[in-house]
Amino acid sequence: MRLNGMIHVRVRQYDEGSLATFLQRKVTGYHNRPTMAGLLLVTGLLALAWVLATGPLSLAALLVFGGGAMLLVVRFPWLAWIGLAVALPFSSAVDVGRLSVTDLLLVAALAIWFADGVRRRSLRLDASALAALTLIYVASC
Repeated sequence: MRLNGMIHVRVRQYDEGSLATFLQRKVTGYHNRPTMAGLLLVTGLLALAWVLATGPLSLAALLVFGGGAMLLVVRFPWLAWIGLAVALPFSSAVDVGRLSVTDLLLVAALAIWFADGVRRRSLRLDASALAALTLIYVASC
């Protein structure tokens, strides 16, 4: 764009599906004002980049593969059961307070199942003796 023959301004146009347009809309919203969620997103991405760049390789691998696994489990909730089955022999030996990591993974898998059922509007919870005994067991832990 040329203004009065002296100033040249080049405006870069992004297509609607580009990453730059996505990040710009997340940070500024649709009214071109910074939003709190957008600022938190940028701050989180910068913190993640700093940890990946300066931290040890094992931490970086854990963050990358753990984040990828979480994205897959959120997209395909049935993968949580496979992950639980693979981790079962190792996670049972690690205790966090009174619970083992297996218990925590089971709770996470059930929460993902519940959230997926709510999202699809296909969740059916029937009252039964087994459900009551399960609730009593969980309350006693």
